[in-house]
Amino acid sequence: MTTSPLPVWWSFKFQQDAMLHGSSFNTDRLNMCRLHLFLNGVCYHMRLGWTVRLFHTTEYECGSVDKSYPAMTYHYKYSTYGTQIYQSPKSCIPHAAHHQLELEIVDVPSARSHEVHPFSSSSMDGECRTVVRYVIDVHKLRCHSDMMKTALAGGGDV
Repeated sequence: MTTSPLPVWWSFKFQQDAMLHGSSFNTDRLNMCRLHLFLNGVCYHMRLGWTVRLFHTTEYECGSVDKSYPAMTYHYKYSTYGTQIYQSPKSCIPHAAHHQLELEIVDVPSARSHEVHPFSSSSMDGECRTVVRYVIDVHKLRCHSDMMKTALAGGGDV
């Protein structure tokens, strides 16, 4: 029992699951999956829930970029409302302590062919923050992470 209204953040926490059933997709469901995406001259190599590496390259070279190639690396920090936040150890002073990358995956089921292509993914870059929205049919990714396999194999009787 409370004598005053609950704070907005408190009530929003209980609505989170309902909000994620729709156009949004809880990106954490794909943790440890490896994906790559090319947008606006930037190649994003992702191991979801772990790291994202950005390379300035061509679309043709995006899938096969050498690990010695110069890149900005972001490490997973936390998830909120189905979106993952990554942070680079590289400083972004005077604007922020570090560079950050926000990743959202939007699941758009499609009856098209079995090929996996992003629909209309986008990115937005600021001084210290990059926001990436990856719009794809998640079921066609066929991404079964090592973590998921381990959980299924060690689950006992199902």
